[in-house]
Amino acid sequence: TYIEKWCTDTHALLMKKKFRHPFHELETAMACREIFLKILLRKFGVSSSDEIEHTYIHHLQEACCIARQHSMPNTARVTLDRLRNVLERNQSLDDSCRFVMSMKLNLEEARITHCDGDKTSAIRTCKLIIKSISMHVENNEEIDYLRGEALLQCGRWLIRHNIDPASVVLVEYLKPAASQARILYQAKQKKESLQLFTDSHFTLASFASNLHDS
Repeated sequence: TYIEKWCTDTHALLMKKKFRHPFHELETAMACREIFLKILLRKFGVSSSDEIEHTYIHHLQEACCIARQHSMPNTARVTLDRLRNVLERNQSLDDSCRFVMSMKLNLEEARITHCDGDKTSAIRTCKLIIKSISMHVENNEEIDYLRGEALLQCGRWLIRHNIDPASVVLVEYLKPAASQARILYQAKQKKESLQLFTDSHFTLASFASNLHDS
């Protein structure tokens, strides 16, 4: 369809320009794309199975990530707030989907907070995310991936800022992240699970090597 082709081409353009152009140029491209998607949403409406709404949500996630990676935490936080509002208005999401999206947004919020210089709050939020996911009764591939991602992110921050003891970082974060990533990759060899598998095992190996050397 036209929307699929347009969004695919625009996504490729944004990814190509992501680190090669000033943020204000990317911000203009993202704003134009968002306006276009809002027009389509207003014209055709919203539903849980609507590809336009799904594309709009994905766009906001992507825009938030790009702003954060360009060290623009205020812009990223405003975009994240818009994303939360979109999800809150959607009454057709089931409880499982809402939990997954809530954890995703909380993890992005933690990353924005860290980008803004508040490492203590970022790590605290990340630990709460890990605890919430561990207590969740229903597990699926997406929730397990989020758990691995949160464990790895928290472990990396703890290493970087030297907050928790090395034994705690190793046993409670890096090893569980690598184990979760291995299980996911063995179950389904997808691009996302391969990336998590590679990142978690490289971080674990590097940390263990530094401990040995010290």
